[in-house]
Amino acid sequence: MAMTYEECYQSERAGLTQKNKTELEKTAKKFLSGEKTTRGNHPQDVRKLEKKVSNYLVKHPALVSTQSVESILEILANPKDEDFLYELCCSIFTKEPEKQNLSERSQLRYLTSVKNLNASKLNPDGHGSLRFVDADLVRDKKKKDLKGKKTKSIDFRVQHPSGDEELIYAKDTRGAGGGQDNQCEDVRCFLREASEFLAKNPRCISNFTALVDGDYYSESVTKELREIMPNNLKNRIRVVRSNDF
Repeated sequence: MAMTYEECYQSERAGLTQKNKTELEKTAKKFLSGEKTTRGNHPQDVRKLEKKVSNYLVKHPALVSTQSVESILEILANPKDEDFLYELCCSIFTKEPEKQNLSERSQLRYLTSVKNLNASKLNPDGHGSLRFVDADLVRDKKKKDLKGKKTKSIDFRVQHPSGDEELIYAKDTRGAGGGQDNQCEDVRCFLREASEFLAKNPRCISNFTALVDGDYYSESVTKELREIMPNNLKNRIRVVRSNDF
């Protein structure tokens, strides 16, 4: 049975978490070994970690009586399976996968590895980027140089065996709140701009897809998004989950 998107997401998350723990361990060991640059300073990654731990202790003064920067880095440099203190320190000081393009990584991996599509990531800005500006599809421009109503950049390009090109705006939105509502509004903007663009450029060879994953996109939200496109363009623009791609 093929992997579901959620399984792919959790697998990608676990892999990033482990990678981040390993990097944290290496950085802590650099500090403890006294590794210095040619200028006599700690390497940049060591300085960042040292500052992060120090700031945490300042914000939690009750810990100062039992822990120091050195003692916490000692814990991080010597991982132990199922050790509560080690796991606690990792949870505090390890990079969060959600802040490392986890959703984008997961969706692209799912399209290429599970759906076996010829999908590629587009640059988010400048050369190789694509976005709508006032219902025109603009390529290779920096966002700061563009005037008018702009969408966020298009994330992926899929080249189908038929020769058709599919341009994908991807979101994985979880939970509820103002930030999640803003992400959904970005999807609405993409769909409206794609509809206006194809209405003006019916001979365009590209089709457009809003790829929406995460529990925010309930059946009712997904239905509302699909109603944005006019009926005559629903074969050119679609809203779909990764599982159903």
